[in-house]
Amino acid sequence: MMQKQFLTQKILLIAFIAMVLLAFIYALTFMTEYQNLFGLHLPLNKDVSAFHDVALQSFNRTILAWALGGIGLIALAFALETFSTLPDRFALFMMLIGLAVLTYGCISNLQAIPPLEETYRNMDITYLELEGLSDYQLNFFPFNIGKAIYILHIVVNVCLGIALVLSHLYGLREKKEALA
Repeated sequence: MMQKQFLTQKILLIAFIAMVLLAFIYALTFMTEYQNLFGLHLPLNKDVSAFHDVALQSFNRTILAWALGGIGLIALAFALETFSTLPDRFALFMMLIGLAVLTYGCISNLQAIPPLEETYRNMDITYLELEGLSDYQLNFFPFNIGKAIYILHIVVNVCLGIALVLSHLYGLREKKEALA
């Protein structure tokens, strides 16, 4: 039974690493989908320019910061040896705090996407052709990918937290049985 519990913990840690790396790659590539909106100068396109330069850039910096925090949590998981042992009380506490904070960040990122998407949907892009973007099409794919990534990230974070708690409790039970 202990082997199954530890295997579940390791699988979820690997899934966690995959989700953190996916969120990091998403943060690095998000703005490339909107790079053609950079550098608009005409007053008619000031709303589009402001959306790109303020709203999208701010969102991108935020998701990158949370992704870097996730990478820090991976480093903590390695430092606490959660890949090779059942978590002790300190490791469990540190990982649960880290997972809770990172989950909060994923929820915040997920909640930030719909307002951005709505603003983007309602932007007046009729004058983009004056700046050389004659066939610009609205692209919602990055927003949809972000929603999927953050929903999966939240699920993996919660499952990993539960697995770590169960592993810890199982380890305690094993120690009690060994002492008895």
